[in-house]
Amino acid sequence: MEAVNRGDGRDRDVLRLLYQGLDDATVARRLGVSHRTVQRRVQRIMTDLGVSGRFALGAKAQELGLILGINQSANSPGGTAANAVDLHAQGCREAGRTG
Repeated sequence: MEAVNRGDGRDRDVLRLLYQGLDDATVARRLGVSHRTVQRRVQRIMTDLGVSGRFALGAKAQELGLILGINQSANSPGGTAANAVDLHAQGCREAGRTG
């Protein structure tokens, strides 16, 4: 949580793009890094935030204000929960399972 909370730009970029529903490969292309780099960063962010899945990652990042206001405010209909579900579904697709 240290790096994300103190404003590590890459961590926030990864969170923001994942929150927008992009998969790891697309995030990697947008950031100009490898797919594996994004996967490792996501795993590290989840460890730092103490969560074990992408749904929880989205919810925790929203709760901490790390991605608030990117798409919708926390109080908007379809805001936090919809985007957290997108993160979970995207993680399942990448793992080859249904969510």
